[in-house]
Order: sequence, then structure tokens, then C-alpha cells
Amino acid sequence: MNTTAQPAAANPGDGELLAARAGREPRRIARVLPLVGVPHLDRLFDYEVPAEMDSDAQAGVRVRIRFNGRLVDGFIIERRSSSDHSGKLRPLERVISPIRLLPEHMWRLVNQLAERAAGTRADVLRAAIPPRHASAEKAGLFAGGKEWEDLYSTLEPVAELRTQARSDAESALGKYHFGSRFLAALLDEGAAPRMSLLTAPGDDDARLAAVLAAATAWAGKSALVIAPNQRLVDRVSKALAAWTSAEQVLQMTAAESSHVRYRRFLSIVLGQARIVVGTRNAVFAPLQDLGLVVVLGEGDDSLVDPRAPYLHAREVAKARSQGESAALAIIGHHRTAEVQQWVAAGELASIRPTPETLREQLPWIRGLGDTERQLEAESHSPGSRLPALAFATIRETLDADRTVLIQVPRRGYAPALACARCRTPARCRNCNGPLELPQGRDHSAPTCRWCGHLHPTFTCT
Repeated sequence: MNTTAQPAAANPGDGELLAARAGREPRRIARVLPLVGVPHLDRLFDYEVPAEMDSDAQAGVRVRIRFNGRLVDGFIIERRSSSDHSGKLRPLERVISPIRLLPEHMWRLVNQLAERAAGTRADVLRAAIPPRHASAEKAGLFAGGKEWEDLYSTLEPVAELRTQARSDAESALGKYHFGSRFLAALLDEGAAPRMSLLTAPGDDDARLAAVLAAATAWAGKSALVIAPNQRLVDRVSKALAAWTSAEQVLQMTAAESSHVRYRRFLSIVLGQARIVVGTRNAVFAPLQDLGLVVVLGEGDDSLVDPRAPYLHAREVAKARSQGESAALAIIGHHRTAEVQQWVAAGELASIRPTPETLREQLPWIRGLGDTERQLEAESHSPGSRLPALAFATIRETLDADRTVLIQVPRRGYAPALACARCRTPARCRNCNGPLELPQGRDHSAPTCRWCGHLHPTFTCT
């Protein structure tokens, strides 16, 4: 077994040329990354490929190898015909599955993330690729392997679905500065625009993500939507029902069983899936021809992997966007400091609602006592629990059969007792602390909140 970390200096084809000149067969060598998670073993090792495994043991497949006296899983990263190690190499124990689970672009992403986060590539791969489930491989692709467009309905013309999704996307983004320009660059120019979109008051960020994903998918590219929790994933999937069928949208969350999750992963890696909506680890979904990555709720702690190397889905999404020339949309009602830094550095375009949209959708915010008349009215009722303007607004809203939300700084808002006639606060005769009536006790005597002294015969002076 070769423990050299760097690839052999010779060209992989040189071994075949030398073997042909010597009249012998070229060596079948696989460079394997063992999934051991130990930093000093985070490198490639050379193994001999037995003749019966030659066709299945290709780059990207999962294999079983003997490493340090025990059997471990690994991924073949490269096939070669020569090795730096001049001695005898250990053979592969077996090919676990002939399906190439690790495409080349995902291997580049794994290397980039491991280097950036100072972690091991084995740890990144454990988060990116779910454990194998043999029954999922036997079940095969969904709907007998139909193409993504055919999963909707054979009676619906694709051109009409594409036009409808595009029209709805233009309508949704038309309310934002440069929103239409982002959409044109994504769908018409084949560019990879990146934006941070601050949603307008009343707009649904899940619907915005859904219409962008649908327009991208019907344009022929793949779309990936990342959300921090299952509830938001369900909202996006429900919104996508306006342009796609349920079979065309794959959810990748922890709620699925290992069988379902692995089968959906196979659908992604084999090119059947085109829209994926999921939580944190779904950001690694190896979609083919990725066109758009959307991140919702990017400030949520749920998007941070609690295991080393503690990757944030937002960082992975940005790396994928740059590495695969895909568009990136970070959508939300606010921005974190990290995203604002990207905007300030020019890495993301800042897209905000137009002034007309804000005037139409921004709710009225009125301060109490804006006028002298209101101040005069409030001065005559200093002990009232609700200001007159707030009380009138609540009454009007309830009369209109609408909902009212009242927020107070603490439970009760006015916990102390006061005289009903003169509004003088009731104070303890012992320590001058505020008096209150204990909750849950009928006909109880006023009690001091500071010293607990009872005042059963208290009267206002």
C-alpha cells in the first residue's frame, strides 16, 4: 500500500506506454480516499484493481478496502496505470456499488471546503453522501426512470409550462430593483448572477424561492433550495405545486428514512431530478447542470453543521455557485453581517423593493402622541392601561373582524394596585413597596411585592 499523499509525478498514460514496450499488460491501479476521518491519513492511497472489478471500479464509486488491518469504506478518486510505489499493492476488497456517487465537480468542492474549514475530506463526504441502502438501488429510479419533464404530465406542453413559470417569475421580481435584470441573466444569458434579496413586507420568501426554482427548471437547468427547517421546506414544496407536480420536486431532509433518502440521492446523481428542496446537508446534492442555488433563512443556526468541520450551508452554497457557475439567491427579510460583507465587497448584488412597492405594502406605523391634541388627551388619563389612540385602533380593528396583536414588556403590564378614583399607587405602610393582589387567590388581601406584608384593611388616603 502506498502512503504517498501527492499524485505520482509520471503521466498516467506513461505506464501504459512503458508496459506496451515491455510486452506486458499495464497495471490497474485505483487511488482511494479512505473514510477514516483522521487528519494525517486524509490523503490518497494506491490499490491494485483485480481484473474482475476493472469495469466497476471507476472514479467516484464507493469501495471496501483493507486499511491498517481492518476493512473500511472509501471512494475511488482516480484510475491510473502506474504508481510511485514500486512494491506490491494491496487489492481492492470489493466494489460496494458501481454507481458513481462522487462526480468530479463534487470532489473539487470537497477539497475546497476541507481546505477552507481546516477539516478532513472524509468528514465532508460523510455530510455530502448518505449511507448506502441496497434496497434503494434495487428499486431504481422513480416512475420507471422517466425524464423530469415527463413526470408532470404528457398532456401538458412543455412550452406552456415554461412560459407560465417565466411570466410568474417576472411578475414576482418586477417589484424589486434589478429583479428583472437578475432573471434575464439567469434564464436568457446563461450567466451566474448572485444576489441578496430583501423581501418586501407581505411577500412570501418561500414563494419567491419556488417561482425562481420553477422557472430555472423549466428552462432546462437544475435548481436547489435550502431552508433551515422542515416547516419552511414544506412551504416551498407547497408553493412549487403551482408550476410542477409533486413527483418533480425532491425533498432531502432528516425526516425521510434512510431508504427514501438514498433513493432520492440516486435520482439526483443519475440526472433524473431537477428541483431539490431540503435542509442543511441537501446543499451537497450533486445535481447535474446546476443553474440556481437559493438559501432561505441564512441566519438560522440550523444551517450550521454541529459536527466538524462545522460547515455553514450558506458558505457551501456560495462555493458551489462559484465552482459550478450557478446563480445564487439569498432571500430573506434581513441580512446577517456575513452576507452584508459579501454585498459590500461586490460579491453579491443588493436587490431591494422599489419605492412604489414599499408604499403599497409597508404597514402604517403611528406613534402615540404625534399631535398636541393627543398629548393633551393622554395627560388627563395618566393611569389608563392603554393610550386612547391604541384603544381606538384596537376597537376599529376588532369591529372589522381582523386580528390584533398586543405586545407588552412583561406579564400583566400594570402589576401594582392604584386607587380607582385618584389613580394614586397603593404603597406598603411597612416598606413603601408596591402592593399587588396574588394571582389565583379569590378575595385575598393586598400583599407587598417587596416585603410580603399583608394589608387586609388598606384604604386610599
